[in-house]
Amino acid sequence: MKTQKLSNGSTFEVFGNMTNITDRARPVTPYYSVFLGASDQVNESLFDQLGRRYTVGLKYSF
Repeated sequence: MKTQKLSNGSTFEVFGNMTNITDRARPVTPYYSVFLGASDQVNESLFDQLGRRYTVGLKYSF
């Protein structure tokens, strides 16, 4: 994250983020869903489903 204050008093910020850098497959774990009444091999609430993701953003305040 880099924040820069401009001469007119406004600020400009640049930021970035990377999720799941190693892009590893989720582990196979026994999981039973009480809500669905079925078993699954992966607990989707604990492990990343999308793989590697990048985020870049700009923020300008005046």
